[in-house]
Amino acid sequence: MRPQCLPMPDPISELLGRARRRLTVMLAAHSFAWVIGIAALACGMLASLARVVVLPWADTTIVVTMTVAGLVALAIVVQKRPSIRRTSIEIDNRLGGYDRVSTAVERLSDSPVLSDVERTQVNSATAWANGRSLDGFGPVLVTPAILFLAALALAGLVVLVVAPSSADAIANEREAMQALIDEEADALEELSEELPEEVAEELRAIVEELRAAETLEEALAKLAEARQTLSNMEDPNELAKKTALAGLAARLAQQPLSNGGSLEESLAAIAESLAGATEEEKAALAQELADRADDFAGIDNQLAQALDNASSALASGGAPDLATVGEAAARTSADVSTSEAAGAASAAVAESQRMLSDAAAQGQGDGQGDGQGEGAGAGQGEGAGEGQGAGQGQGTGQGQGAGGGGGGQGGAGTSPGATNGGTGSGSLGRGGFSDEDPLAGPVRGDIVDAASVTSNDEVRVDIFGNLLGNTVGSAEGTGLANTPSVSYQDVFEQYRAEALDSLGGLTVPLSLQDIVNSYFTELEP
Repeated sequence: MRPQCLPMPDPISELLGRARRRLTVMLAAHSFAWVIGIAALACGMLASLARVVVLPWADTTIVVTMTVAGLVALAIVVQKRPSIRRTSIEIDNRLGGYDRVSTAVERLSDSPVLSDVERTQVNSATAWANGRSLDGFGPVLVTPAILFLAALALAGLVVLVVAPSSADAIANEREAMQALIDEEADALEELSEELPEEVAEELRAIVEELRAAETLEEALAKLAEARQTLSNMEDPNELAKKTALAGLAARLAQQPLSNGGSLEESLAAIAESLAGATEEEKAALAQELADRADDFAGIDNQLAQALDNASSALASGGAPDLATVGEAAARTSADVSTSEAAGAASAAVAESQRMLSDAAAQGQGDGQGDGQGEGAGAGQGEGAGEGQGAGQGQGTGQGQGAGGGGGGQGGAGTSPGATNGGTGSGSLGRGGFSDEDPLAGPVRGDIVDAASVTSNDEVRVDIFGNLLGNTVGSAEGTGLANTPSVSYQDVFEQYRAEALDSLGGLTVPLSLQDIVNSYFTELEP
């Protein structure tokens, strides 16, 4: 059993406390300077690389490394904090105590009773420690060189991490694109919850591949593949099957043996009523089934065969297998629903593809174009006109007066002029590029139909040339008035009204009315 320690005299205890705290601070400064300095140097190298190369994990790695370095330095301080005896030895060595304090600490710690000699040693150490200063004990901080290098490494790391760089801009752009990809993936995933399982499963697989895309180009490629996959799931006979099913349900509902409900209800009612049906009713039903079998011929042979078998059995006096007809119709209806769902999913994927394509094109400069044209011409008589197109033209004519040449494509120009009988010829120069560029598809809202509106007599001359507008032509006669243009918006309403009115005399199932309306909605500017 260890003997009980004697109490430490206050001067010795107070000196030991101050010296121990000083040693702990010195140890902490030394540990943190070395550990943090080395970690900051390593992280600074990583941060320098991350300024030129996009490393998404660099910031996280730097934070984790510096945190671990701080914890390691703290653990060193806790583990190596000097003990009382170690502190007493350091006091004697650093302050010239000549083993006074360390001997007193040893005697008081190990001996329950002091001898005269030991008491004398303790008293001598107490007298020496009383009021003793720690001057000369040693600097609290490490050497200036080590401290400076550690601070420099840490400051450099902060600058490298905080200062913006080209890699940061690229990383931010990638994050924005990834956020957009995730947004589109979320929209597709939400849509999958509303679709039949077969299509929903395929759409969920597309969402997973989309989330795994690392670049916008990769995401667009995956969406293009997904559209092809979903398009393959669509039935080319979907509309024909849907129309034939609607006709089958409507015609059977009108049969005297039916109760006028859905296709399934009509088949069930007919099956129950056949026993009491007249020959005329059976013959009419057999003919109706045969006609409907013709509707499905070539688009759904299984249902067509089931209808034909039922019709033949009924015509020969047998019992038609209407249950098989119902099962085949149910399968056809399920196929139509799957095809419609695949079409909806394909449309959603196409919309996501468009959104990502727009994002990829964002920031690119708008194309600019200009055109110039020169020409000379004059006409007999008087007239004025305006032409549309980008460019300028100049012309002269013989006689009294001057004429103006037309501009090229791409903007607007005017060419008023009057002559007193001069003659001449003119040419239309090469134009610039705009919405009227012949190489580009027209914008729907800008499509126009030229109205045949002229004033006075005119002579139109065929003009030949290449696609870019290098044409040459001449004409004599009274000048033309401005030729107005009729916009797409102005003719659309009339076209839709006439087309819809023409449908009034046709037998179109109610379930297809929405499809017709949707068609004109898509055409709407």
